[in-house]
Amino acid sequence: MEKAKKAKKLFLAHPILLTVYFAALKTDGSVVIEGSCDEHYEKLIESWSDISQISGDGNLIGLKNDGTVVGTDAHSFYGLGLDDATWNNIKMISTNGVHIVGLKDDGTVVSVCRSSNPDAKTVSYYVEEWSDIVSIETLKPFIVVGLKSDGTVIAAGNIMKVGQCESWRNINSIFNAGACIVGLNDEGKPFTTGEKHYDIEEWNGIVDVVASRNII
Repeated sequence: MEKAKKAKKLFLAHPILLTVYFAALKTDGSVVIEGSCDEHYEKLIESWSDISQISGDGNLIGLKNDGTVVGTDAHSFYGLGLDDATWNNIKMISTNGVHIVGLKDDGTVVSVCRSSNPDAKTVSYYVEEWSDIVSIETLKPFIVVGLKSDGTVIAAGNIMKVGQCESWRNINSIFNAGACIVGLNDEGKPFTTGEKHYDIEEWNGIVDVVASRNII
């Protein structure tokens, strides 16, 4: 626990198979990890430096201060294809375990697909056509959602699950709520995708949202 005292972000990832880990980004830009990962995997991650954001779901990726991205896989010990020339000037990252998505300074998106599933590959193709994006989120199994600079939202993947978000307007932030995407408009009113089992859309003055897995 001592080495995680100065962590500024902490999350629990549930990768494929039995690997479970906690990873934390520290104030000095390094990353610490604890769990049922291979020692090689842990040492590789703890060698990272100058990290400004982390995201993980089986794989663990880190955004560096220079706009490049590092990553590794808990099972293969190989890289994730993030050394391609297109992976630069990145300002935000997200992964759902299948897709690794990076938002670039110019509002475009780059994506790595780690599945041979045709639907998954199609999602990567679509998101790389996006522009004017200011924020990104990923959901399982093959879903990527982007917030545009004009306050609209665009989605690729299971549109039956998240397609409603494309009718939203005046959105200033989007959140991964486990089983759905939540958007907040300029007045702090939340909107949700998927079936509405709870009346959170009656709320107002909201600035942040979290949800337990599969609650909505």
